[in-house]
Amino acid sequence: MCEDLERFQARHEQRLRLTRCISAADELIEDLEGLALSGRPVVPAAWQDRLDRFAGALPPGVAGDLRADTEPERLLDQVFAIEERLYRLKLGEWALAFDATDPPLSRGRRPKAGGGVAPAES
Repeated sequence: MCEDLERFQARHEQRLRLTRCISAADELIEDLEGLALSGRPVVPAAWQDRLDRFAGALPPGVAGDLRADTEPERLLDQVFAIEERLYRLKLGEWALAFDATDPPLSRGRRPKAGGGVAPAES
């Protein structure tokens, strides 16, 4: 019984940490979208400290290499990918069950107008 409670508590704490990381990713995404919409060609170098703090708060192996000296759209793609990994960690077995029943759109399928999924165009 005690081991079950300890596992539950550890999983709960992990979900709370992941929730904070997802919130930080959301804030970063919102700010990067603002940069992209303003027409900035490159993320300012002053952002590097923020990116380093964000990456440092992430679980091991999730961050990748976040650099400020790139286009906002590219950095946005990286942060979206990080956020997806965070959600998968947070959802655990639920994410695996979803993957088994619904293949990702990136595997040659795309949404169809009016619903459903159609093969991707070449």
